[in-house]
Amino acid sequence: LFGHVKGAFTNADKDRQGKFLLADGGTLFLDEIGELPLEVQGTLLRAIQHQEIQVVGKDTVRKVDVRIIAATNRHLEEEVNAGRFRNDLYHRLGAFPIHVPPLRDRRTDIPLLAGFFTERARRKLGLQQLTISGQAMDSIVNYAWPGNIRELEHVISRAALYAREEMPTGVTTISPTHLTGLQLSYSSLQTDKEVPSPTVEPQPPVDLKVQTDAFQRTLISDTLKHTNGNWSKAAQRLSMDRANL
Repeated sequence: LFGHVKGAFTNADKDRQGKFLLADGGTLFLDEIGELPLEVQGTLLRAIQHQEIQVVGKDTVRKVDVRIIAATNRHLEEEVNAGRFRNDLYHRLGAFPIHVPPLRDRRTDIPLLAGFFTERARRKLGLQQLTISGQAMDSIVNYAWPGNIRELEHVISRAALYAREEMPTGVTTISPTHLTGLQLSYSSLQTDKEVPSPTVEPQPPVDLKVQTDAFQRTLISDTLKHTNGNWSKAAQRLSMDRANL
């Protein structure tokens, strides 16, 4: 994350920039943040909080300007309560949380994603046309997808290979027999029972300006709490001029 200089430790035969330096002025994506060892979390917190890093083997610190996006499949609130994740780091990373529901809870997205992966497989395999049959799409939509999008991508990729073996030219069609690895009974999809189409609950209209203003007020209020009401420090943390704040 922070890099090192030559000779900082055994086998450090050259200087190496860390991820924070490489992402300076841009975005750093920290995947599976819930797996980060507890002893490293404090160092990461300081880097995010003060926008400063110290390269291993150097006594000086360096300013960095990095946007952090973190992802995890763990419930970090439970990890905090269990003492496996720092509470202060959890709140620092949670400035704007985004919950991504599992694929089985947003089935209307499945045909769109399946079509995207099918088109990508078509280009990769050099096929003239690659489609998914209606019966195969029923199988895909009604599957629980415990592996989420990665599993869907791999299933479509394998199915495209099997379909190409049978129909290498013209219109290549993915059928249910090409969908390997699904724990789903295809016979249940061939019954006369009509499977209801997934519905999308209507969402109330959203006023973007109102929501944006509310978010800004909350962010400023939280920052002022962390700085004990010091407007100058709050402006610095928010990268704003004090007068504008």
